[in-house]
Amino acid sequence: PPLGFWLQTLSTKLFGFTAFSVFLPQALCGVLAVLLLYALVRRHFGALAGVVAALALAVTPISVVTNRNNTIDATLALALLLAAWAVIHASETGRLRWLLLSAVFVGLGFNIKMAEALLVMPALAMAYLLCAPRKIWTRIWHLLLAGLVMVVLSLSWAVAVDLTPATQRP
Repeated sequence: PPLGFWLQTLSTKLFGFTAFSVFLPQALCGVLAVLLLYALVRRHFGALAGVVAALALAVTPISVVTNRNNTIDATLALALLLAAWAVIHASETGRLRWLLLSAVFVGLGFNIKMAEALLVMPALAMAYLLCAPRKIWTRIWHLLLAGLVMVVLSLSWAVAVDLTPATQRP
C-alpha cells in the first residue's frame, strides 16, 4: 500500500532525493511514537512508567533499526498508537467519534502496511467493549460501525487500484 511511501515521496519533493529525505519521515514518526507512548502511559500510570515505556520503545533494537531506514514500520507504529489513543478516549467517554477516529487510524495503518495493522484490533475492540460507559448493545453497535469504517478505509486503495484499468495505472 502507498501511504507510508507517500510520506517519503513528499519528503523527497521538499528536500530533494537524498538519503536524509528518504529516512526523515521514519525518524520523525519514530520520535512522535515515543512521545505519544510516553503521554499515553503517563496519563494513567505516572511519569516514571511513561518514561520507562517511552525508553523501551526508543532503545529497543528493532525500533532503532526501523526508525533509521526506509521501511515504513515507524509510520505504522505511530498510526497504531494514535488508534490506541483514540480508543482510550472512546473507552473513557463512550463517544462514538473517538471510536470512529480509532478505526480511521487502523484503516490508515492498513494502507501503510496491510494486515499487520489489524493485529491490534482485538485488543482495541475489547478495551472499548469492556470499558466504555454505555449499554452493551450500544457498545456493540458502535464497534460494528467502527469496523465498517475501518474496512471501507482499509480497502479504499485496493478497490481504487482494481477499478483502474491496468493500461491506465502508472
